[in-house]
Amino acid sequence: MTREALDLRAERSNRKSNKAATYKVPAESAGGIRFDSDGIMLKGYGRKITQTSAHVTFKFAYTKATFTRAKDDINAPPAIRWNLRGFEAFPALRGECVLGKVGLQGNYPEKRPDRVTGVATIIAEAPVVDTSIWLADAQRLFQHMRDVMSLAMSRQIDYPTRDTWADGKWERVAYSQTRSRRTYQHVFHPMQIQPVFDAALASYFDPPILAKGLNYAIEWLTLPVTYSEMRLTNAITALEHLTGANLGPADHVFLPEKAFEKFAKRLRRLAADDLAATFADVDAAQTASIDAMCATFPAKMQDLNRRPLFDRIMMLADRWCVPLDGLDAEALRAAITARNRVVHRGYYYEPERGSREQVDLWDHLLLVREVAIRFALTVIGYHGTYLSFRGGQHDVAFPPTPKDQGAGTSSSRHEATSDDPPEQA
Repeated sequence: MTREALDLRAERSNRKSNKAATYKVPAESAGGIRFDSDGIMLKGYGRKITQTSAHVTFKFAYTKATFTRAKDDINAPPAIRWNLRGFEAFPALRGECVLGKVGLQGNYPEKRPDRVTGVATIIAEAPVVDTSIWLADAQRLFQHMRDVMSLAMSRQIDYPTRDTWADGKWERVAYSQTRSRRTYQHVFHPMQIQPVFDAALASYFDPPILAKGLNYAIEWLTLPVTYSEMRLTNAITALEHLTGANLGPADHVFLPEKAFEKFAKRLRRLAADDLAATFADVDAAQTASIDAMCATFPAKMQDLNRRPLFDRIMMLADRWCVPLDGLDAEALRAAITARNRVVHRGYYYEPERGSREQVDLWDHLLLVREVAIRFALTVIGYHGTYLSFRGGQHDVAFPPTPKDQGAGTSSSRHEATSDDPPEQA
């Protein structure tokens, strides 16, 4: 380390976006590796005392750190490698595109949450004219591949480090990331990933559907959660995000804004007059309550013009030709209602009704998950099979074939839990 690093030349960053004090700490090793980070946080300090000395010790954490050194082979084409957490695949995945050779490989499930289980690489096959453009394009391709692989694994795939070989230097960027939770409900088996890998690679350069927000929808689907209530909420939020990002403003309402405002104005006047005539002889408290209700009409009546989420999902499915064969539309409507109960009152099951009289929350989740998966597979133009857990784990053809259209339309609450047993709130 350099003298200035040993003296802890920490420069405080005064960026307004920082909620906690962060510091810049540069250092360089005797071997020529340089360390830089402007996102170091001082978490604490202590003392270390020996028979001959006493030291003040510091405990740091970082959000991002960079290591650089001279590249061994300065004439080699640029390359990037991402170390992955949470990815499983056998055999290794291989593909080629205009950016070069693309590869992903994954190991067995991690024994510790921070263990790296795989790598992704993009290697140019020839010298690149502008490495900055190539690196940016490669990063965007990787993000797309990572999103689709996260869907395949049903968990968010992290990359704690990224190595770059370009412009005569090697650079490693290390990131601080939250831990994701492993699942046993993969959309694709780790030994059958190559077909969806091929579809993901092809769809980046020639997308069958110009969809917006697929990455956010997949992130909602793969967020680490424990309770079934949160899983259902996240899955429906993924669908809601896709409709919000890909339907136009006119698709979200029944009438144009100006036309509806004229109708709403007449409706508010009619409602106010009817209330005044119907409750003319009530006491002051009831009159105040009616006045308060009338004050909410301008905002409440806007809900009359908004298309329900179910209608928007079916509209987008029709435009994108998402095959929903074998999935009951009314069951999807009921699942949305179940989500609304959880969000607005904090629980799903009716205490006064027996459990056998109510649809199991897990069944709602499996249905919505199936719908969301079919949306995502349609966007990337995938054709093949994937894993469904409705009625027990089984392969389903995509797009569905006639023999698959009735599969999984009913499911036992005991057979449907191939994942960790869902806890109820």
